[in-house]
Amino acid sequence: MRLVKFLILGVFMGALASPALAQDTTTGDPLQPVPPSGFRFGGLFGQNTLTSDPGDGGQNGFGFAASISYKIQDAVALDLRYLIANHSETDHREISFGGDYYFGNFEQAFPYASLGIALLNNNLRKFSRNGDAAGAYIGVGVEYDIYPTLRLGPEFRYMKAFTAQANLSGREINSVADSYALMIRLLYSLPGN
Repeated sequence: MRLVKFLILGVFMGALASPALAQDTTTGDPLQPVPPSGFRFGGLFGQNTLTSDPGDGGQNGFGFAASISYKIQDAVALDLRYLIANHSETDHREISFGGDYYFGNFEQAFPYASLGIALLNNNLRKFSRNGDAAGAYIGVGVEYDIYPTLRLGPEFRYMKAFTAQANLSGREINSVADSYALMIRLLYSLPGN
């Protein structure tokens, strides 16, 4: 948990420092930022909802995520993400890897679709049980340029969990279920060379 907080803090600190670091090295003009490179660091926060919850009423929770991505082409980026969401009786975790496909530039707005795979974990605090499962996700979002190296925008993801079962006193329950998230995403791109 502390590591994720430090990663998110590092992304925001880097974003604040970017005006001083991102200057045009060909002219020396500090007001002309260098175009971003392919490496990007992100922080996300927002609503995370479990479609079913054995923890009795804790489906909705607030989540945070940290991501590292690399833009391999103008229209394609690979994304590695770690998400934490705490619900009333369940701690939800995801490690996901996938790709974002960008549909073009609409005057500093960049719509995209996402697709990927994930490893999921739920800690059912009420029952002292853990559940692990694989999953696959699909999502959509829009990023807006707020600075040449910073983008901000909403993102929606639906995660299909390949269900994990847990036995509670002879009763089988789903320990990991589908989820969806509506989050705000901030991306910081390292300045190019």
